Amino acid sequence: MKKFILFIVISLSVFHSNAQAPISIGDAIELALENNFQVLIAEKNVEIAANNFSRGQAGFYPSITFRLNNSNILTDNNDPSSFINGIYSANRVTPTIDMQWVLFDGLKIQANYEQLRSLSELSEGNEIVLLQSTIQGVIISYYTILLNKERLKNDRIVLQLSKDRYTYFENRKNLGAAVTFDLVQAKNAMLNDSTAVIAQRLELSKSIRQLNRLMVVDIESQWLFSDSLIAVPAPYEYNVLKESMMSSNANLRVQYVNQELKNIALKQNKAGLYPSLTFNPGASFTYSHFDGTLPSGDDVITDGSTTNYYANLALSFNLYNGGKTRRTIKNARVDIEIAQLSTEDLKQSLEVELANQFNTWQTMLEALIIARENLESAQLNIQIAEEKYRNGNITSFEFRDVQKTFLIVSQTKLQAEFNVIASQTDLLRLSGNILREIAQ
Repeated sequence: MKKFILFIVISLSVFHSNAQAPISIGDAIELALENNFQVLIAEKNVEIAANNFSRGQAGFYPSITFRLNNSNILTDNNDPSSFINGIYSANRVTPTIDMQWVLFDGLKIQANYEQLRSLSELSEGNEIVLLQSTIQGVIISYYTILLNKERLKNDRIVLQLSKDRYTYFENRKNLGAAVTFDLVQAKNAMLNDSTAVIAQRLELSKSIRQLNRLMVVDIESQWLFSDSLIAVPAPYEYNVLKESMMSSNANLRVQYVNQELKNIALKQNKAGLYPSLTFNPGASFTYSHFDGTLPSGDDVITDGSTTNYYANLALSFNLYNGGKTRRTIKNARVDIEIAQLSTEDLKQSLEVELANQFNTWQTMLEALIIARENLESAQLNIQIAEEKYRNGNITSFEFRDVQKTFLIVSQTKLQAEFNVIASQTDLLRLSGNILREIAQ
């Protein structure tokens, strides 16, 4: 059923249908992972690296070559001293099979194989980094839409209150019970609130287009967003997150692979200190045909063949190249040290980022609790203020201040919900658990 819904969703987006299909955060993530161009490119890179990871690519196996040479000669000989005069032709066909097999090259072939394996792991690690980034982007975009929708809803509520207030003063003025000043103030407030609604509607459209871009569907596609902007605090513990980050963080795992590649490069360079032994067996067969005329006038037609077999060994050893090999090895060791320093620097950077993000998340949770309680008070306050205003117990200016306070409190609560969701998503990415969390 889920795949069927996704098929309908994609079909609607392709044909620019105006109907709104329901979409959850899970559906949005699935669409992005299926369609996102960068994700598809990363998958292709993984496929290439997996194809290259083979013993044949590394050089363990020999290479066998087949060649076929053909030569054809036509000669018109008028030299009296020659054994053969007149026109004669010679044809030769030589097929050859040649094999090259490196028996020993200072263990460079083994290092090449390790390099191909690490490159395969590196491409998979880069894909995971991209997948996590894409998932986080979809989550933030999805909940940004919900945030903008709720903000728009609040702006419309306040606008409706302003319209009611303006209508109230307009009716009173028609009855002669209100002054023009109060009516103008109510109209200005209504116009300002209308402007806020228009601006927020624009923000909502922009955030929907951003999500559509991540999902690679028509950017003007419209959806019914089935999830709600309600943060569910997770029972995170800092030490558990830190331990998971050190073992599962995607960027750190990629850095470990890069460090391993530096070690492999050292092995490859050290191979230059050892001799290289190559085995070269093969065979060639030559068929020749001759058609000519002897000085006596007799015709001569001959056919012949020759078969050659060979099995050669070639030993090569670099005696001196100006110290180039030694310098390359020395530089490779320095590259290893740089990679180690880069790894430690990344660890420290991730620790700082995790600590800051964890403290931010704790602060956001506290702010969310306060914002929820504050919204309850603001809702009650605006109900009471509206009743007092209709009874004439407070002025229009006082009622307008209550409206503004309600709007600010409502928007603050929405932002607090969003901040907790965004902060928890970032903690999942840092700890390397975002893919497992989504899979559940």
